[in-house]
Amino acid sequence: MNRNVLQLIVGCALSGLASLSLALEWDELNTRQQEILEPYQEQWSEFSPEQRLFFAAGALRWSAMSEPGREEMRARYKRWRSLPEKRRKLLMRRFEAFKQLEPADQRRLRRLLRDFKKLPKERQQQLRRRYERLQRRHPDDSFMRFRDRPSRGAGNPVDSLNAEPEDHS
Repeated sequence: MNRNVLQLIVGCALSGLASLSLALEWDELNTRQQEILEPYQEQWSEFSPEQRLFFAAGALRWSAMSEPGREEMRARYKRWRSLPEKRRKLLMRRFEAFKQLEPADQRRLRRLLRDFKKLPKERQQQLRRRYERLQRRHPDDSFMRFRDRPSRGAGNPVDSLNAEPEDHS
């Protein structure tokens, strides 16, 4: 069983939802899951166990969401679908690479993102431009180098976010 499925099972078990989200046959899904997943009923038997778990857990999350939460998810999906195919594939490759990182490195990246979002918009734009310049110079390089880089400052990997950008023009 792959790592993601195992994490899903453990997460569901810990949250008390294991019996609902581990349903693999259509008839084992609860009524709400079946309503949400109805467009996939005909294909259900063709899905892999991992796909079934993914959809069943997603239906549980969807049914537990508030209407504003659902609206936000619809908007995110619409933005995702509006991206060019090449960009979506790149983002999916990055996400897959992220999932391969050690949990401590994933937490570090999430913390960096949270701190980045707290920065003033102008500073965010500066950092994005800096990143784009780096990407043009090293297009095949990704955040995978991140795991090999020590934290800056006194154990705080986000100190570099507030540093003045280097001008490599």
